[in-house]
Amino acid sequence: MGSSIWHTLLQWAVSLILGAVFLASGSKKWTNPYGFVKVIQSYRLVGEWAAMALSPLLIAAEMFVAPVLLLHATRWIGALTVLLLQVLFIGAQIVRLGERLPFGCGCFFLHAPGRVTFQSLGINVLLLVMALYLLNTTSLELAL
Repeated sequence: MGSSIWHTLLQWAVSLILGAVFLASGSKKWTNPYGFVKVIQSYRLVGEWAAMALSPLLIAAEMFVAPVLLLHATRWIGALTVLLLQVLFIGAQIVRLGERLPFGCGCFFLHAPGRVTFQSLGINVLLLVMALYLLNTTSLELAL
């Protein structure tokens, strides 16, 4: 197999992983949007009204990513969306790193109280790197 085949397979694998992660995450939040509002509020970075406005937008963005990543022509849009979401999530986590939040970090699930940990931060950084890879390789291919 040539290197371009491995490159294409890697792009598909990264796209599928990111799509599955964000579809699962968004679906969990979709079933409990009020809980996600509470998660956003627990970070104490925005007020109640802003949290209520952001919650459906973030949920929709997470669920939007999965199908968009699967189409080669729109993959860069999905990667850019993941990148922007991760910058937002990582920024919020850094501000509250080590703090105990009433709903945990709220990254992928809404659950019991827990600390914002280096592990959850690391997972978000990995997702950011994956999005950067897709954005870089897909944008380059589309430009050619």
